Amino acid sequence: MANDITPGGQLMTTIDVENFPGFLEGIWVIFTDSKRVVADSFIMATKVVGRKLNFEGSKKFWNRGISAYIVCDGDAPIFREKAFTVIGGGDSAMEEANFLTKSVEEAYGERVLGGLKVKNVVTREVSDLKANGVVFHYWT
Repeated sequence: MANDITPGGQLMTTIDVENFPGFLEGIWVIFTDSKRVVADSFIMATKVVGRKLNFEGSKKFWNRGISAYIVCDGDAPIFREKAFTVIGGGDSAMEEANFLTKSVEEAYGERVLGGLKVKNVVTREVSDLKANGVVFHYWT
């Protein structure tokens, strides 16, 4: 799980982990400053700072319909079973829009950056995503 100097490598930039091999012992032992904790599983919460867009109303509606934290906020009652738009580019925006299909009525990926590139998760090859316009619609 180490990649270059980033602890956790790509694990820190993904939403779903589908192929983690696990551990032979099947448990986690975590040491804090004051004690040893044994658990069947744990949640690794890393600090993430969402990039905010600067447009009229963006400050007023931040955390009132505009969010940068899809994993936490995407299933919130304010968004559940509603149409939803993800603004971004590349793998991260498409991954977020795909994640939202689990809880929202419709998810849209809106490309606002230059050329949209996506990675094939099997071959790791990067390619252009062909689409009609700049909106990608996911039906749930």
